Amino acid sequence: MTRIECPGLDGSNPLHFLASLGVLRILSIADSSTGMLWKNQGSSLMPCFERDANWDLLGATEELTKWLCLLGKVAVASPQDQKQASSLSAKVKKLDNDIKDAVKRQKSEWKVTRPSLKGRDFNGAIHEKFKDEEAKLTSLRQELSIAQFKVGDALGSGVAHLGDIIGISSSLFRSKAEMAAKLDVVGAGVRKPRVDDPQLVTAMIAALGCDLIEEEGKVVPTPFSFANGSSGQCLLKAFREAADRVTQEATLGCLQGQPVYSREISSLGWDPSDQGSYAMQWTSPEESNKKGNKDVDPSLQVLGYLGLSFLPALPIANELVAVGFVPGRGKGFIWPLWDCPLRSDVIASLLSSDLNRHQPGVVDLRKSLVQNPNGKRNFFAPSRSL
Repeated sequence: MTRIECPGLDGSNPLHFLASLGVLRILSIADSSTGMLWKNQGSSLMPCFERDANWDLLGATEELTKWLCLLGKVAVASPQDQKQASSLSAKVKKLDNDIKDAVKRQKSEWKVTRPSLKGRDFNGAIHEKFKDEEAKLTSLRQELSIAQFKVGDALGSGVAHLGDIIGISSSLFRSKAEMAAKLDVVGAGVRKPRVDDPQLVTAMIAALGCDLIEEEGKVVPTPFSFANGSSGQCLLKAFREAADRVTQEATLGCLQGQPVYSREISSLGWDPSDQGSYAMQWTSPEESNKKGNKDVDPSLQVLGYLGLSFLPALPIANELVAVGFVPGRGKGFIWPLWDCPLRSDVIASLLSSDLNRHQPGVVDLRKSLVQNPNGKRNFFAPSRSL
């Protein structure tokens, strides 16, 4: 049994925990017996990975880098299709906002001029007055869905090949998922690095959303998506851009605690350091986290995104929830840390169980609350032990 240690990753940090899961996901492709545990290194716990065969950190880094450099590669949709999708998206957004503003004004006016109109009659009158605008909006959304399907289909099949964000049409989402699942069932033989590995794609798509939970005709993104179009942030696009900047040096630095930074990519918002108090910064957190303003570790972001593959999104009571994510008041992410080597299938079972510190092998249980300081984008707060 050979063990490698990754002192650059800290189990108390939600992004680092997700990145550790991402490391395990990729290393398990070559050897399904790969185990993972957490080892005390003073004030924190670092992930360790074990295999029966002889290996070392450099060898593991080479394995990881071969995959990470491929997973962001996409085909290119035609400029015409991209332009059409972008134009339709802008039109839908504008018309939707215009209708909402007009409805709001009309309701305020009728409350004064037609006070006897209430309940169903009031809502029916509103619907009748704006039915043409609503019909036009529905038609535009259908056109947008078709345009997005063409663009998304042209990107190919991969772990982040739905478009720039997860909020796409359910038909496109379903078609990508079904294709990956069918290939996964058939089996792909020896699993070598490839952008569309069906087993990996199936696990990732299950974590991104569910075609049964929609909002305005689009798939609702996993609660872990802090960058699904808000403030110009795009989760899938950010992942692909980060993957394009992964090198073996960057991956090794990430695992060792000597990160190689880039300012050409965006943070996914899962590191508590991404959100700082206004009083402690010259600029707002929103501005300081934008591309070009912040040093970001590309390998850490890519591995963190892949870690979502252990945390599928599930439809429960007409709401999308995710394994490990606590909804409602006090929402946040809860995760365990364990001190015995567990394989990926066992870890997936552990994460989906009713977590508590009394489970065998669990040495700590962490929770990071979700903060939204400016009402626009979510961030994880520093974790605490439960």
